Amino acid sequence: MAGTLSESDVRVAGLAHELTLDLTSTAGGAVTEDTSKKLGGFVLNVGIRPDSGGTQPTDQFDLVINDAYGRDILRAGGGNLSNSSDTWLTPVIDDGLVFVNSLLSVVLSNAGDSKGVTVIIYWAEI
Repeated sequence: MAGTLSESDVRVAGLAHELTLDLTSTAGGAVTEDTSKKLGGFVLNVGIRPDSGGTQPTDQFDLVINDAYGRDILRAGGGNLSNSSDTWLTPVIDDGLVFVNSLLSVVLSNAGDSKGVTVIIYWAEI
């Protein structure tokens, strides 16, 4: 595993949660880590927020978040991301929300040395 990932999961309303992942890349510009929180429900919305200043990632960085079956819950929406603005995605598979029942494997790449990205996953437990 490479880079660092810290996380917090907070119930925000009813069965809705906000899982926040703070990522810091290695000298090679990457993070490859698994979450410690198992999601059991539907992914509603995902925000990707690049750091600013000295820890701002390289423009056009990439993020993939896989479930235990290797499915990218971002549905390939995490490629070539802007380092100057937030990206918000509503992942769907065949016109339905993405269901997850596993830990998540997070892969950040092309971010630059010791750069930061915050990922906010809104999900509903079932």
